[in-house]
Amino acid sequence: MAICLWSCTSPEKKKAKELSETLSVINDSLAHRGKAFAEFLSAAVRDKQFDKIAAARQSYEDYIDSCGRFVKHIEDVAGSEQLRRSELAVLGFDKHMVNIDLALFDSLTPQTDPARISGLFAIAQKDAQKESEFISKFKEIQEEYAKRNGF
Repeated sequence: MAICLWSCTSPEKKKAKELSETLSVINDSLAHRGKAFAEFLSAAVRDKQFDKIAAARQSYEDYIDSCGRFVKHIEDVAGSEQLRRSELAVLGFDKHMVNIDLALFDSLTPQTDPARISGLFAIAQKDAQKESEFISKFKEIQEEYAKRNGF
């Protein structure tokens, strides 16, 4: 049984829960967009439509940037600093992944060696594994935050 630090109807508790849920929604939307981009990328490579990759990747990166700006401006509630920092770490890794590793796909052409393309997909797979570590850490911190705040 969790112990409420405040009354169970406390406005602070409600704000803390809303902040936690907001960050979860951001992660869910990032996962959805990441999956959609991965499917798009696979299809673009399969169909040799390389000229469309850069614009789609930039759109994905812009979305990550907008989420980062939003999270940076969220007011901390009931000890949410660590939770917010963890979310910024997720977003920072995603930004790195899209801006550095996935940007390598931008330069593909129909003449690109298939081994190079496979190598880029291997990098993307490693990134996905590393991203899941960031998400797992976020979820651990989120659970602790929820316990501390009684929801």
